[in-house]
Amino acid sequence: MVHDDEGKLVACAFSLKGAIKSLPTRWRSICKRGPPDPAGFKMLYELYMGQGKIDSDLFDLAQVSRFRQKVYRMIRCIARGRVTTYGAIARKIASRRHARVVDTAVGSNPLPLVVPRHRVVTSSLEVVNCGMPNHKPSEGADVKRGLLEREGVVLAQRRPSRGCLWS
Repeated sequence: MVHDDEGKLVACAFSLKGAIKSLPTRWRSICKRGPPDPAGFKMLYELYMGQGKIDSDLFDLAQVSRFRQKVYRMIRCIARGRVTTYGAIARKIASRRHARVVDTAVGSNPLPLVVPRHRVVTSSLEVVNCGMPNHKPSEGADVKRGLLEREGVVLAQRRPSRGCLWS
């Protein structure tokens, strides 16, 4: 977990190195990297277990571009137990041609549990790697499937069922 001077969460990952790497270079030097806040850690653990909720006052996404902020706001609207596709998000905030840009934004999300990037899948409903440094891509996909299952997404042949699509 990485906090700004106001104590707001600006990055988290499965490793501190991964959290810091997800931040823009200009932010890396001003963020606090002290011991994790027990209350913040508990909130993230609850999100990881498919429960809990984090108030938007507790995190800050000011370090990312306006486009990415739009993508992340949209992702935060996806209900637990649902998934959507990169293309669906692109259509809602820009155009279908922007699916790759949405994919890049989702992949560089500095708050992967707070902004639940695991709820975004490919158009074929394939669950792909969720960007875990020092892990094989297949391990990241397994973590993503586990997160989805804990949130109530029904997986059939390792893919979310169409009944779990968010619109």
